[in-house]
Amino acid sequence: MIHKNPYKHWPSRIFLLLVLAVTLNTGQAAALSEEKAAKIGKEMYDEILKKMPIFADSELNQYVTSVGEKIVRHSDQANGNFTFTIIDSPEINAFATPGGYIYINRGLLAYMNSEAELAAVLAHEV
Repeated sequence: MIHKNPYKHWPSRIFLLLVLAVTLNTGQAAALSEEKAAKIGKEMYDEILKKMPIFADSELNQYVTSVGEKIVRHSDQANGNFTFTIIDSPEINAFATPGGYIYINRGLLAYMNSEAELAAVLAHEV
C-alpha cells in the first residue's frame, strides 16, 4: 500500500499565498488606472441614470454628499473624486462603480435611523 504525503505541497501553497498577500497589499493587483476607472465609471453613471431616476430632493442629496465627503477625507482615497447619488428606488441597496461613483437607494435611506448608519454604508462603498 502506497501512502502519499499529505504535506508534500504545503510549502508551495504557503509561498503562493504569501506572494498573493503581498501583491494585494501593495496594490499591484489593481487592473485599472485611475483614468480608465474614471472613464468606465462615467459611462456606467450615464447608463445607470438612463434606467434609474435620481431622487429629486436637493437637500437630502447635499446631506448625503456632505457625509460622503467626510468619509472620503478620512480614507486612503482622500485625493479621489467621488460622486454621491441617491437613486429613487424603494429597494434597500447601495453600490459603487469604478471612478468613485457611489449610489444609495432612497429605500435604504428610509430604513436608516442615524447618520452613523449612513456613514457606515458610504464608508463601505468608498
